[in-house]
Amino acid sequence: MESRLQVRRFRAEYLVPARHPSLEGVKDRLHHELSGQLATTLSSALASWFSDSDPSIWLVRRLDIDVAVNTAWTSEQLTRAFTNRFGRTLAATLDESAERDNVVHFSSRAAYLACFLQDLAAGHAWQHWYYESFAGLRMLPTSAALRTAICDRSEPGREALLSLSTGQLQDVLPALSSQDADFVLDQLATMVAAGDEASCCDIAWQAWQSITPRVFDQLDRSQRALLLYLTASRDGGELGLNLKRAALSLLCLADRLASDSTAQREQLVGALTNGKLAEFYQAARSDAEVLSPLVRCSPDWLREVAESINQQPSGPSDDSTVRRYTSFGGAFLLLPFIDELPLVEACSAFAHSDEAAAISLVRFLLLIKCCGQRNAQRTFSDPLFRDLLLISPGVSTESIREWQSRIAITDARHFVDTLLEWQRNRGSFTGHEQILSRADAEGPIVLIDASRGLWMMADNRESDELIDALRVPLTHLERSGGVLLSDPSLLAELCAAFPSLRILSLTEAESEAEQVREVLARLDKIPHELAHLALPDSFQVSTHLDLALSLAAQHVMRAFAWQLPGCAQANLLYLWTNFLDVPASVEEEPDRRVVYVGCPPLRLVLGFTACMRQSYRLSWLGDRPLTLFEEI
Repeated sequence: MESRLQVRRFRAEYLVPARHPSLEGVKDRLHHELSGQLATTLSSALASWFSDSDPSIWLVRRLDIDVAVNTAWTSEQLTRAFTNRFGRTLAATLDESAERDNVVHFSSRAAYLACFLQDLAAGHAWQHWYYESFAGLRMLPTSAALRTAICDRSEPGREALLSLSTGQLQDVLPALSSQDADFVLDQLATMVAAGDEASCCDIAWQAWQSITPRVFDQLDRSQRALLLYLTASRDGGELGLNLKRAALSLLCLADRLASDSTAQREQLVGALTNGKLAEFYQAARSDAEVLSPLVRCSPDWLREVAESINQQPSGPSDDSTVRRYTSFGGAFLLLPFIDELPLVEACSAFAHSDEAAAISLVRFLLLIKCCGQRNAQRTFSDPLFRDLLLISPGVSTESIREWQSRIAITDARHFVDTLLEWQRNRGSFTGHEQILSRADAEGPIVLIDASRGLWMMADNRESDELIDALRVPLTHLERSGGVLLSDPSLLAELCAAFPSLRILSLTEAESEAEQVREVLARLDKIPHELAHLALPDSFQVSTHLDLALSLAAQHVMRAFAWQLPGCAQANLLYLWTNFLDVPASVEEEPDRRVVYVGCPPLRLVLGFTACMRQSYRLSWLGDRPLTLFEEI
């Protein structure tokens, strides 16, 4: 591969003494020299920096170069002076490669693509400047963008996927639709030699054993086939179509063993292990062709595989004794707080989707927001929580997009007003001080009740509309003789609109109440909290609905924090990282659902609350309670 330097945009600014007799002449000459000679000179001067055998990629966002020149110099002197300065500035800039605001380094094109795939699946790729080369994918749905990025240049796509660990693939693959996962698998399998069929079955089985059941449980059939193929390819070498067939055979066998009756399972296993092809086809029925690669393996090997698969859960099953796994065990600590919210009334104006009731979609989106934007796509694809929150497999980001398009701004405001009135009636807004803060230069305005740190409004409207939106909560504050601590940029307009309300600037604010001081001390965390709660761009949820749901999700997280000793005002990312980012598993029993929750870093604090050993019912799941235990 030939090394090359690409300058995407070049802007030159010439500073010349004001009394110079030919300002335009100087500009024209320097511009001519730079545009005509610079590319060739830089290529020659920097040729020794990187070997043609070095596949690494360096991306520099901005390079500021100051150089003093004499306009009487020759063309060679001008370009040499600029090139020398360019080289020194670039070298100094590359030494700062740990700072991703300006310089990013990837070991290869495949490593660059692998990083993009992970960020795209997590929903925040387009927030990073260094993915500009993928800008053509931005308008595509996430699944289509992933498929195109992988398959557009097949070899880097294959290398990128093979470089990802099983855990990283577990983050990426749920973002692929079944059709796109099948397409990617077909593309990868045709790129390399087929391999011996029996050997491929053995390699696929070894890969199967290295993947924990809970990983399979979070993926659909097509995603599991792609994961198994990639794991086997990474461990077993370059194998193509026969490895794909072997992976599909094992998955099909596992599904049959999980779903067939005992007699049917015995007939199928007996036919496989005895090598009786006719009986095998009879037992396999419509799956016979998919299972056919296994017939060519030895009976002893088949017996071992069938018995092992029969003894472990390998994915979703109708068997009620199977334990199901999720990476988002902390959600089980939040579900009771979601169930407390007045969602029946709040969602009364929301249209239903064809695939799910509006209230079910709202509960699901609130849970996704609490788990964080980085985990949103994985939470959305989690089959366990889809079942628990009554979300059918047919609900996609496209159906979410269509559903939310029918929710008007007035409906979202009714949602927030209902939530705030409910909180007032239960005494959650007990303080006499509220805080109005701008998240950042371009972010929304956030109104906070200082007693518990609950958001009362998150809005990005302009000043006139913003004053109207504040009228109800500030009228309540005015009647109770409260105080508003306001962002200085809004002070004049607020004083004019609410002359009877005591309003102080945040820069002058002092409070004797400890909880108010704690809220003030953490105002710089609000932009990060808004980013944590925001849905990824791939969901294409309108801003007014996204902020309304973020406000409700913040109330859920604050309710959880309120029960933790010393953590009542902890920021949301701290709560997620230290208390909620744990795995869990669920076993279905006739009279209850048993939930085993992993141990978080601050397990000791949770131990004081007994929330890891609670039992509760969810209003939409009937009488069978969820009973929580710590995973030992």
